[in-house]
Parts: sequence; structure tokens; C-alpha cells
Amino acid sequence: MTVQGRTIVFIVQTDTVTTEEPVRSVMVEEKAPVHSVMELETLTNSKRTKKLVYTGSAHLLLGGLIYVLFRDTNQIIFFRYFDINYGQLFASEYIPDFLIYQVPDMLWAWSFLLFTKAIDNSIYLSIILFLWFIGLEVSQLFWDWGTFDILDIIAISIPFVFVYRKQLFRINEE
Repeated sequence: MTVQGRTIVFIVQTDTVTTEEPVRSVMVEEKAPVHSVMELETLTNSKRTKKLVYTGSAHLLLGGLIYVLFRDTNQIIFFRYFDINYGQLFASEYIPDFLIYQVPDMLWAWSFLLFTKAIDNSIYLSIILFLWFIGLEVSQLFWDWGTFDILDIIAISIPFVFVYRKQLFRINEE
């Protein structure tokens, strides 16, 4: 029996132990229409989106923890603005400066790139964000709201190159 492109198969089962009346059950066999394939693709993309958001959140949190634990609050404009001053929680004399100053920038850039990739998989929104980060760093040369450092630009560039290496270097997936 076929109803609107679907095949309906009737299966008759008899309970052999109690010899009751046959039980009818219906099994529907159908070919997947195009919208079902699209729903599966959307479901896959939502799993991918969740993974990107969770990974981005972890990068953001880790970068923030490094800032809060190892940086002096007198050096952070955000803390000065809200009049938060607790000094420095952990001594950072044995930790390389790169881990304290550049790694948080790299982790934050990475997290925002992952967030933008979760929203829009094209490279264009990420390029705008990347240029915005570079612009903020370069603007520190002209305004006194931070310290310009070329290592910060390198740290910001690393996640962009890593996330979009295939598009940037035309690497084919095989």
C-alpha cells in the first residue's frame, strides 16, 4: 500500500503463548525527502556550533583567569574604571612575560574568532574582527589606554592563521 510517496507495510503478529487475537502493527518505510537531509545537516551544524561556542568560552575564561591571577590590577584599565584594586594575586616572577601578557590576548582573539565562526562560517566576518583587534592594538600608539607591543599583534595573528589556515593557504581536505 502506498500513500503519498510512503510505503506502508502491515505486519501481523500472533502471540503464540496465549493464542490471543493477532496484533496489528504498522511500519512506515519512506525515502528521506530533501528537507529531512537539511534538518540532519542543521543538527550537525548545531553540534558544531555548540563545540565552537564551548571551546571559545573556555579560551575566554582561561585568558581572563591569567589576567586576574597574574596581572597587577593597577595596570588593567577595566579594573581602574570600576575601582577594583587587589594588586596581584600570585607572584609572576617565575612565569615568562609572554604567558602573562601575550597568551591572554591570543586566547581572547581565538575565542572571538571561534564565536564568529559559530555565527558565520565565512572568513569575512572573522577578517573584520581580526582587523578590529589589530586596530585596537595599533591605536595604543596614539592614545594612552594601553601599551603597544608587536608581540601582541603576533599573538592575535596566531589564532586567525590557525583557524583559517585552509582558506589562507588553499589546503585541500582529502
